[in-house]
Amino acid sequence: NSGNTLTGLHATGGNINVAAAASLDLTNLVIDVQKSITSSAAMSVNSLAQFESGATLNADLTLATGATVNLGGEDFTLNGALTLQTGLTLGGNALEAVKGLAVGESYTLFSGVTNLQLEQAVTLNNMRSLAAQKNEAVSYKTLINGVQASAADYFRNLSGNTGLVLSYNNGTVSITQTAAIPEPATTTLSLLALSALAARRRRK
Repeated sequence: NSGNTLTGLHATGGNINVAAAASLDLTNLVIDVQKSITSSAAMSVNSLAQFESGATLNADLTLATGATVNLGGEDFTLNGALTLQTGLTLGGNALEAVKGLAVGESYTLFSGVTNLQLEQAVTLNNMRSLAAQKNEAVSYKTLINGVQASAADYFRNLSGNTGLVLSYNNGTVSITQTAAIPEPATTTLSLLALSALAARRRRK
């Protein structure tokens, strides 16, 4: 339509070619198993982006704040540029797989990506600069090969795991587990041991 705004786009029984203006704002974008969507317009999704096993999107894609990203497997191909805003939710098989990663293991979110841009996450280091830009356009950084960022800065339901990092290597965007998560019992025992040690020192 004239506003380039659609409620949703769903590839089910076949492949879809979209001819539109410069961009499309979508509430939902769903691509079923082994289906594809090709678009000359850049797409922005603000509610649900669901990509099943073997799905392909031939377009530039922005996953906007508040969107849930459901992935059916590690074989979704995005032939275009990817922009991730903060405040996303990871869902589907991808969430369970990422939560189950051992140290050194990775899960592929997207392959075929030509360029990855990340919205600047608010941290203590950049809070002042972002506050100064509050009336300006959102600031982004381009993630180059081999550079990593905290996955928790972009997927809010991964916020309890600081060991998960987001990386971009040769067109593949993945999440890697870099630190072991202590078991609750181990954490409790460690805290008790520290408390006992502190009490002994006070008595001396």
